[in-house]
Amino acid sequence: MDNLTVFGEARLAAAGLAPEERRAPDLVPVAGILDGVEEFDAAFFGMSPEEARLTRPAHRLFPMCCHQALEDGGCAATELGTRVGVVAGSGRTCTTVSGRPWPTPRPPTPRPPTPRPACRAPSDSSPTPSPPASPTASA
Repeated sequence: MDNLTVFGEARLAAAGLAPEERRAPDLVPVAGILDGVEEFDAAFFGMSPEEARLTRPAHRLFPMCCHQALEDGGCAATELGTRVGVVAGSGRTCTTVSGRPWPTPRPPTPRPPTPRPACRAPSDSSPTPSPPASPTASA
């Protein structure tokens, strides 16, 4: 992937890692670096510089990508004051591979506990009587 950066010994040292930390067997000196985040125009997206500074880089990059997608799709705002809203989410998709929607999970219906019959030892060892035979219809 082109957005993964492998950090060399010099860059790890410049970041303040001690020599023993840089040689740790569990160290994976790789990180995902988002290019273009510094180009975020806070005023264009209606954010104050402070809000933009506190916003995570991926969240700053998202409206930039959305704006580019709208422009590429021919939906560029041509008049000053035109407003467009973008809604996004993450998580499990709502459609299966077959194209049918996943069933909507429903919360379980609360039910009272089922009373359990008392377990008693038989008072004698005589067999339990059989139920009466059902009458048969004559043909």
